[in-house]
Amino acid sequence: MKNKTVFLFPGQGSQYPQMAKSLFLNDPYFADTFTLLDRYVSDIAGLSIVDLLYRSENSFHTNRLLHTHLAIYMVQVSLSQSLIQHGVRPDKVIGTSLGEFAAATTAGILPFREAIESLYQQATIIEARSIPGAMLAVLAPPSTFYETSLNNVFRHCNLAGIHYHSNFLLSMPITERQTVLRALSNLNIPCFPLPVEYPFHSSYMEPLKDAFLSVFNAMRLHKGHTDYIPSSSLFPGIAVTRPDFWRTIREPIFFEETIHRLTEEHQKWIFVDIGPSQTLVNFVKQILPAHKETYGILTPSQQDMTKFNQLVSLYANSDCFL
Repeated sequence: MKNKTVFLFPGQGSQYPQMAKSLFLNDPYFADTFTLLDRYVSDIAGLSIVDLLYRSENSFHTNRLLHTHLAIYMVQVSLSQSLIQHGVRPDKVIGTSLGEFAAATTAGILPFREAIESLYQQATIIEARSIPGAMLAVLAPPSTFYETSLNNVFRHCNLAGIHYHSNFLLSMPITERQTVLRALSNLNIPCFPLPVEYPFHSSYMEPLKDAFLSVFNAMRLHKGHTDYIPSSSLFPGIAVTRPDFWRTIREPIFFEETIHRLTEEHQKWIFVDIGPSQTLVNFVKQILPAHKETYGILTPSQQDMTKFNQLVSLYANSDCFL
């Protein structure tokens, strides 16, 4: 049985200043795609992510949704396009949250400009109309959320995702964050806040539904050429409809379940994390501890080109993946 490749695309919380800068400076395929996307951003939003992320000191704000929504998408799409040009081609793509837009683009479903336009409008709507929120990763079994003794702690929280057997995500109004953090600390339950200022994947997004559906209904979608597996719902396949993108914002992330479904279909997968922080490939290591073929490229330590070249070399020697 031959190995198959799946690209993993994470969402908000994976960003940091200067992310993927070495690829932008040294890999022409990455730079060309990023520059093209930046041209669309300039036309649509009147700003430059290239300038904010790579050229201006302290101009990229990791908690400014307009910046991060566009930058995370652009970094991931540019990296996926470069890998494909270098011979690393996915058989499937999996996105979580914002990463589902980059996954859909890589799968041939969502064109570049349509995605940039949609993400700009999303960020504008959320910054103007969403309540301030917080998201916490809790390092405990997801069943913790349903424990009767914790009902009072979680009364204003939504279960926003299940990453793996001992890591789940909470979404809540910002007014609840300190209360929940303090309560979990007193119970010796580890948790940490994500650098996200809105309550994604929760009922607190519902007041924005009509505005978002209006944005998504204006998008042109293509049939696609690569299997696209969203983790914001438990449906498979590449027949994506516009309302499905509302689920990427409103519904919980079922990453662990998505990975289990993938391995039921085929055992020998090569997992390649396209995100800035190798978040999802680290989750995979928790879900499939015996699985060895897991690769990340981008890190805050700026070893991107080394890891990129190592992965490309592995694929060039295809015998190692048989």
